[in-house]
Amino acid sequence: MMTSLIMDIQYAQVRLSSLTKRERRTIIMRIIRELMHHRQGALRAAPADDCVSIDSLIVSMSATIAEIAEMEETLLKRVLHEAEGLIATLTTISEARSVTTIH
Repeated sequence: MMTSLIMDIQYAQVRLSSLTKRERRTIIMRIIRELMHHRQGALRAAPADDCVSIDSLIVSMSATIAEIAEMEETLLKRVLHEAEGLIATLTTISEARSVTTIH
């Protein structure tokens, strides 16, 4: 399933050169919120040791929002592309965990 955020990330990648710094920060903050949502949702029952990477990513991105927003276009496009893939994967995991099998 394609989420609104994934579509917005794709749109941001296409029109990255015309995005203001505020718009760039906004999409980055939305990505962070989505990662936090998945961490607190589908991954909440996972052992802490298994979540170190996503926790570190959330902390690092949160601490460097302004720097990320000011990245060169090529680098920011790469960050957005990777975030898109990660969010798509986490969404798939969340949906799989919410499916109930009846025997």
